[in-house]
Amino acid sequence: MVDVAAIDCGSNSTRLLIANAANGKLEILHKEHQVTRLSDSINKTNTISDDSKKRFFKVLRKYLKQIEKYDVQEVFCIGTAVFRNSSNADSIIEDVKKRFNLEIKIITGEEEGLLTSLGVQSSFNNLENYLIVDIGGQSTELISDINNKLKIQSEDIGVVSMSENFFNENPINESNEKIADLTLKCLKDSVPKEVPGIAFLSGGQTEIEAAENLNLINKYNDTNFIMSYSYGRALQQSAIKFWSKDIKNIKGTQEIFNHRANMCSLAAQGKWSKELEEK
Repeated sequence: MVDVAAIDCGSNSTRLLIANAANGKLEILHKEHQVTRLSDSINKTNTISDDSKKRFFKVLRKYLKQIEKYDVQEVFCIGTAVFRNSSNADSIIEDVKKRFNLEIKIITGEEEGLLTSLGVQSSFNNLENYLIVDIGGQSTELISDINNKLKIQSEDIGVVSMSENFFNENPINESNEKIADLTLKCLKDSVPKEVPGIAFLSGGQTEIEAAENLNLINKYNDTNFIMSYSYGRALQQSAIKFWSKDIKNIKGTQEIFNHRANMCSLAAQGKWSKELEEK
C-alpha cells in the first residue's frame, strides 16, 4: 500500500483526501474540506483576491500538518476553474510552491469531469447509465455515460458566480414550489431519459430545508427519474451533533439518526411534511 494525498483547490472550497492506494482501490484514512471561496469577486476583478489567498494559505497549512501526520509519500494538488479563469493564477501557484513546496496542476473542465466520474465510479459497483452533475464555485461539469458512451460537458457557471451575479437577495425571492417546478423543467430538458435517477447534494441547507425541497421535487415529479439526495448532511448532521456532546449515549444518537432516515425516506416519496418532523 502507498499513502497518497490529494488537495482539490476549488473555486468555493479546498478539499483534502488522504488514503492508502492498492490494486486500484482507495482505503480512505482522512478527508475534510474547508470553504475558502477563492473565486470571490473574480467575475469583477479577474483575479484571486488577497483575502481569498489568505484563507487558502491558512487551509493549506492545516492540511500539510495532516499530511505530515500520516507520513504521506506522494501529494497531488489540483487547481480547477478559479485557476483557469484568474489572471494572477501563475503568481498564486508560484507562491504556493515557494511557501509550501506544493505543485498546483491546473486541469481543464473536461479533465475535471473525468476525474469526478472516476471518483464516483470508485464508490459503486457496476455503475451504468448515469448522469453526474458536479456544481462547483466557478464551473459545472455534466458527465453522462449512456450505453458505455462517456460524454463530458463543462460550463463556466457555478454557485459563487451565480450568487454574485444573480442572487443578491437572501433568501431568494421565489417560492419553493416555483424552484421545484423550474428544477424539474430543467432536468427534463437536459437529462437523457435513459438515466435512471438523479441525486442532489444536501449541503448548504438545513436538514428540514433539505427534506422539504426533496419532498417538493418528488411531489411534482412526472418523470421516470428517481429523485434522491446524497444525504450527507440531511441524514447525519443532527446525529453527529448530538453524539459529539455525549459519545456514550449511543441509543439517543441512533434514535435521532433513525428519525432523519425516516424523514429522508418520506421526502424521497413526496410524502414528507413539517408536522411529521415534530412527532
